[in-house]
Amino acid sequence: MKLLREFFGNPLKQAQSAREGKISSPSPTNPPLLRSQAISIPRFCANCLSQTLDDSPGSTGTINLIGTMLLGRRDWCPVCGSVVQRMWFFFFLPIVPMSRYRVIYLKGGFFSATRYIGRRLPTAKDFRRLSDAERLRLNRLRNLISVSAVILAVGLLLLLLWFAAS
Repeated sequence: MKLLREFFGNPLKQAQSAREGKISSPSPTNPPLLRSQAISIPRFCANCLSQTLDDSPGSTGTINLIGTMLLGRRDWCPVCGSVVQRMWFFFFLPIVPMSRYRVIYLKGGFFSATRYIGRRLPTAKDFRRLSDAERLRLNRLRNLISVSAVILAVGLLLLLLWFAAS
């Protein structure tokens, strides 16, 4: 029991340090941090929040130059440091322009992947109310495009492997 308390800490002491403004750590090897020393996540300013919708660009990336990617940098915000970028569907080259997003890039290590937070800029479609049937049709179309892109990428990869083997 003493070993568990030593590893996880004393809950009464943790509650007391939280009241004093310290963030407690469950491990005895890591000393508690003050709130001012805690890592802060960048946030959008009020102006950028009012101009965007709460839709994330999600995970972007390409495999063998097929996928989605954010390109371009414009309308830099001096307050929060965000930029406006357009998401593109790639098939060796940027083929289909998709939505625009206001993006803040997070700082990472040398070998870490690029991380960002983003919010979608409204389009004319956002001001028009879609019926349930239209929304269902659009979702089916998006799913069809995604599945078609994956099937095409796998087919091209198999074709390349077949040519390489012969």
